[in-house]
Amino acid sequence: MERTGAVARFTLGLQDLPDDGALRAGDALAVWPPVVGDGITAALGSGKLLGARLAEAAMREEGLPPERWMRAWRDAFGSKLGLALALHGALEGRRGRAALFSLVGRFPSLGGWLARATRS
Repeated sequence: MERTGAVARFTLGLQDLPDDGALRAGDALAVWPPVVGDGITAALGSGKLLGARLAEAAMREEGLPPERWMRAWRDAFGSKLGLALALHGALEGRRGRAALFSLVGRFPSLGGWLARATRS
Protein backbone atom coordinates (compact mmCIF):
# COMPACT_ATOMS: atom_id res chain seq x y z
CA MET A 1 0.00 0.00 0.00
CA GLU A 2 1.23 3.46 -0.81
CA ARG A 3 2.04 5.62 2.18
CA THR A 4 1.04 9.25 2.10
CA GLY A 5 0.99 12.07 4.61
CA ALA A 6 1.79 11.92 8.28
CA VAL A 7 -0.18 12.15 11.49
CA ALA A 8 1.88 13.00 14.59
CA ARG A 9 4.97 10.78 14.41
CA PHE A 10 3.21 8.08 12.42
CA THR A 11 2.94 7.73 8.67
CA LEU A 12 -0.46 6.94 7.25
CA GLY A 13 -0.97 3.29 6.35
CA LEU A 14 0.87 0.25 7.62
CA GLN A 15 3.69 1.11 9.98
CA ASP A 16 7.25 -0.05 9.56
CA LEU A 17 7.36 -2.94 11.99
CA PRO A 18 10.56 -4.17 13.57
CA ASP A 19 11.24 -7.86 13.07
CA ASP A 20 10.92 -8.60 16.78
CA GLY A 21 8.03 -11.07 16.62
CA ALA A 22 5.67 -8.77 18.54
CA LEU A 23 2.02 -8.79 17.48
CA ARG A 24 0.77 -5.24 17.05
CA ALA A 25 -2.69 -3.72 16.75
CA GLY A 26 -4.20 -0.25 16.52
CA ASP A 27 -1.98 2.66 15.50
CA ALA A 28 1.09 0.58 16.29
CA LEU A 29 0.15 -1.47 13.21
CA ALA A 30 -1.71 0.91 10.87
CA VAL A 31 -2.75 4.57 10.91
CA TRP A 32 -5.94 5.47 9.05
CA PRO A 33 -6.37 8.70 7.11
CA PRO A 34 -8.55 11.12 9.09
CA VAL A 35 -10.76 11.71 6.05
CA VAL A 36 -12.55 8.38 6.55
CA GLY A 37 -13.05 8.87 10.29
CA ASP A 38 -12.53 5.21 11.15
CA GLY A 39 -9.15 5.18 12.88
CA ILE A 40 -10.38 4.57 16.42
CA THR A 41 -12.92 1.98 15.31
CA ALA A 42 -10.31 0.15 13.22
CA ALA A 43 -7.82 0.27 16.10
CA LEU A 44 -10.37 -1.22 18.49
CA GLY A 45 -11.43 -3.77 15.88
CA SER A 46 -7.85 -4.86 15.29
CA GLY A 47 -7.33 -5.27 19.04
CA LYS A 48 -10.51 -7.34 19.27
CA LEU A 49 -9.43 -9.45 16.29
CA LEU A 50 -5.96 -9.99 17.78
CA GLY A 51 -7.48 -11.01 21.12
CA ALA A 52 -9.74 -13.53 19.37
CA ARG A 53 -6.84 -14.97 17.35
CA LEU A 54 -4.70 -15.27 20.51
CA ALA A 55 -7.55 -16.99 22.35
CA GLU A 56 -8.00 -19.45 19.47
CA ALA A 57 -4.26 -20.18 19.44
CA ALA A 58 -4.27 -20.70 23.22
CA MET A 59 -7.19 -23.13 22.97
CA ARG A 60 -5.20 -25.14 20.45
CA GLU A 61 -2.11 -24.78 22.67
CA GLU A 62 -0.08 -23.20 19.91
CA GLY A 63 1.38 -19.81 19.20
CA LEU A 64 0.22 -17.14 16.81
CA PRO A 65 3.04 -16.43 14.36
CA PRO A 66 3.27 -12.79 13.22
CA GLU A 67 2.72 -13.87 9.60
CA ARG A 68 -0.59 -15.52 10.47
CA TRP A 69 -1.68 -12.44 12.44
CA MET A 70 -0.81 -10.13 9.54
CA ARG A 71 -2.73 -12.34 7.11
CA ALA A 72 -5.80 -12.19 9.39
CA TRP A 73 -5.43 -8.41 9.76
CA ARG A 74 -5.11 -7.90 6.01
CA ASP A 75 -8.16 -10.07 5.37
CA ALA A 76 -10.19 -7.96 7.80
CA PHE A 77 -8.80 -4.47 7.21
CA GLY A 78 -6.42 -4.40 4.23
CA SER A 79 -8.85 -3.47 1.45
CA LYS A 80 -10.55 -0.85 3.66
CA LEU A 81 -7.22 0.77 4.48
CA GLY A 82 -6.13 0.65 0.84
CA LEU A 83 -9.29 2.42 -0.31
CA ALA A 84 -9.04 4.94 2.55
CA LEU A 85 -5.47 5.78 1.53
CA ALA A 86 -6.54 6.17 -2.11
CA LEU A 87 -9.35 8.54 -1.06
CA HIS A 88 -6.92 10.51 1.08
CA GLY A 89 -4.53 10.80 -1.85
CA ALA A 90 -7.29 11.93 -4.22
CA LEU A 91 -8.57 14.53 -1.77
CA GLU A 92 -5.11 16.00 -1.21
CA GLY A 93 -4.98 17.45 -4.74
CA ARG A 94 -7.32 19.86 -6.45
CA ARG A 95 -7.81 17.61 -9.49
CA GLY A 96 -8.47 14.54 -7.39
CA ARG A 97 -11.03 16.39 -5.26
CA ALA A 98 -12.76 17.76 -8.35
CA ALA A 99 -12.90 14.33 -9.97
CA LEU A 100 -14.17 12.65 -6.82
CA PHE A 101 -16.84 15.30 -6.19
CA SER A 102 -17.90 15.09 -9.84
CA LEU A 103 -18.25 11.30 -9.63
CA VAL A 104 -20.25 11.48 -6.41
CA GLY A 105 -22.41 14.22 -7.96
CA ARG A 106 -23.15 12.02 -10.97
CA PHE A 107 -23.53 8.83 -8.94
CA PRO A 108 -24.88 9.81 -5.52
CA SER A 109 -24.86 6.24 -4.20
CA LEU A 110 -21.06 6.22 -4.63
CA GLY A 111 -20.66 8.41 -1.53
CA GLY A 112 -22.49 5.92 0.66
CA TRP A 113 -20.61 3.02 -0.87
CA LEU A 114 -17.25 4.72 -0.21
CA ALA A 115 -18.25 5.38 3.39
CA ARG A 116 -19.23 1.74 3.94
CA ALA A 117 -16.21 0.38 2.07
CA THR A 118 -13.70 2.30 4.20
CA ARG A 119 -15.22 1.58 7.62
CA SER A 120 -14.72 -1.34 9.95
